[in-house]
Amino acid sequence: MKGSGWLFVGFLAIGCTHQPQDEIIPVCSADVPVSFQNSIQPTINATCSYSGCHDGANGRIPRLITLEEVQANTSDIYFQLTRGAMPPVGSARLTAREKAVILCWIQQGAK
Repeated sequence: MKGSGWLFVGFLAIGCTHQPQDEIIPVCSADVPVSFQNSIQPTINATCSYSGCHDGANGRIPRLITLEEVQANTSDIYFQLTRGAMPPVGSARLTAREKAVILCWIQQGAK
């Protein structure tokens, strides 16, 4: 019995981890639509369409400024996010939560 007590404590220590608030991944639900204007556009502006990236100023394609431009590139955005290629290393990084919200918005039809 003495050994099993330490085993329990070990499981308890492993199972109890603190996750920062921005790392809690929301569940994608059709009942809770993701808003482009409130959730997606601020993230795209901060991590993708700033000067030198997908803002159109340096010819980098695709340009991701308007809803229509982002919608036209959802397949590529989905692919790049799921493989971890964008944003590139050295650029502003997306949190796991931000990625999940963008992917959810795409899965909901990117409206």
